[in-house]
Amino acid sequence: MDILDAISATVLNFKQIDQLGIVVNDMDEAIRNFAGKLGVKSWYRPAAWDANMGTIIYRGKEIRPEIAFVMGYCGNLQIELITTRGDGNIYTEHLEQHGEGLHHIGFFVSDFKKKLEAYAKLGIEPIQSGAVAGKGGDITNYAYLDAKNTNGVIIELVETRVYGINTKMSPFMMLLGHMIGDLVKVEI
Repeated sequence: MDILDAISATVLNFKQIDQLGIVVNDMDEAIRNFAGKLGVKSWYRPAAWDANMGTIIYRGKEIRPEIAFVMGYCGNLQIELITTRGDGNIYTEHLEQHGEGLHHIGFFVSDFKKKLEAYAKLGIEPIQSGAVAGKGGDITNYAYLDAKNTNGVIIELVETRVYGINTKMSPFMMLLGHMIGDLVKVEI
């Protein structure tokens, strides 16, 4: 077994897909569709996204796009609906090339930096990355990995920590985020 096989077998061994990210043009219509056709009734959005979005790096450059997203659950699978305007970013790129639809599959990880380093050794680099800080002491780091080396699928790595403890983004954590004011429940 060579080093790349060893990396794939250990560091990049994921147990399940945690998130499906879907880029949409009309957020309200998408929420209604997912609620009515798939039964996803509870949705959350960041309470103050613009204030907490931090630095976003897209293809090596810092950007400041307008991005809106909501998160809901189908069982334990997080459905993330994303819409965007303004600066070019990974989502506008997807809309221009493919239109609305599945954008990425996401994995909630506890070793974000280690996984990014392992992917780098495989020649797979982030297209877009950043961090979002909440007022409850939480920080979410994320990176979208280039699809050209992952069988055409964009992979997102997501690590959420509260005061340094990995928490992952479960339905319970969404409720907790709502209780402390980081998230707002979206009315359907």
